[in-house]
Amino acid sequence: MGEENEMVPKKDRQSKRGSILPLLAFIPETNLVGSFDADMVETPEDNIHHKDGRPWHIRTLARIRYSLFGVTFKAFAVWFVLYGINIAFNWTEHYWSQSKGNTCRNMTELALKTACEDARTLKKGWIEKNKEQFQTFEENTKTALTFLVGAFVKLMIARWWAQTSKIPKLNRLAIRMNALMREGDKGEESMKNTKQEILRLACLSYSIVMLSISNKYADEPQKAIKLLKDKQIITEKEIKQLGFDKIGDEKRFFSANGGAMLKWWRPLNWAMWMVQQETETPTKKGGHLDPSNFKDVSKEIGHIYDSLEHVADYNIRPMPKIAMQAVQVVFWVSLVIATLDNSWKNINNFGNHGSKLMLGILDILNNIDELVVYILLFAWIKMAEIVENPFGADKHFDINIERQIDTELYVTTAALHLFDVKGTKD
Repeated sequence: MGEENEMVPKKDRQSKRGSILPLLAFIPETNLVGSFDADMVETPEDNIHHKDGRPWHIRTLARIRYSLFGVTFKAFAVWFVLYGINIAFNWTEHYWSQSKGNTCRNMTELALKTACEDARTLKKGWIEKNKEQFQTFEENTKTALTFLVGAFVKLMIARWWAQTSKIPKLNRLAIRMNALMREGDKGEESMKNTKQEILRLACLSYSIVMLSISNKYADEPQKAIKLLKDKQIITEKEIKQLGFDKIGDEKRFFSANGGAMLKWWRPLNWAMWMVQQETETPTKKGGHLDPSNFKDVSKEIGHIYDSLEHVADYNIRPMPKIAMQAVQVVFWVSLVIATLDNSWKNINNFGNHGSKLMLGILDILNNIDELVVYILLFAWIKMAEIVENPFGADKHFDINIERQIDTELYVTTAALHLFDVKGTKD
């Protein structure tokens, strides 16, 4: 490509935000590690949790589904229904107690009055005993719930951090090759093409793993292959070598336990072979890599392999479903028992001596603290569900796989082409 064409910026690589390195817009298409959209490259300002500068209450209303209220609405709705049932039960009990007491007091015969009072006392004692049993059951479920939620959420967050913190940064490989590779007899252009090809193969392995563990294209393998082709990180020859041309519409191929995960490492193997071919030996001269530096470059490729394998392992061997089911069962049982067990002490004890409306309001306020506790517990459980797979399809909480791939293509290209715009080298 001529010099005058090289200086014409590529429109699809000019970020509208102005935060992407301007020189990338001038790099010829053939010198990119892969094709990327500059506006998809992730920067700290793109974090959906931080870039909205509106007041917190406006943000909450705008994204009500992802707010604390939206995430815990299900638990609140169930509590509200159960609390309504509790009100009905307590009102019935209070009404029966008052009417039964009046009936007994209105009896004239002593024997009948005594029998009536005994029956009333017996039934009231039976109700109180059942309440005590409910309270014991409630305390036991709360103890189990507190232990399970705390331990489970801590474990899930630890897994989430251990997985996401191991996502490899491919520009490390580019920086290492920039430091260790030399032009040699083949010249600068050959060296740059070699580094570009090694980085492309690393990006291919990276993309196959990320697309598979996200499950986004699990049932649409052709779309995943088209994405790789659009990003220009896979060739027709490599599609055949990896067997991607034979899969058709095979379901679950690009999934954590699909066929793609049996082959993701092969591009890294090809990259390692290229490094070996470019290493000079006593019988082979003219390579871009000195024998003393072979270990450093190959070690960096090995680091990418180890990191991708580590990241994939968490999706290949997820937490057993029974763990989440146990937490969910204990939570809902505890919520049901605790809500139905709420007492109306003010109305029951002072209903004949004051305003029942005010007494009822006081009883409701006394029970609100329990709602707050269960809302917070449910929020923790939902957080454990959210971090179970950091690469899911939720646009608000999960990592955007396409954006991750574009970001890696950007940073590797930026690391590879240090001085490609006229005047920047000096």
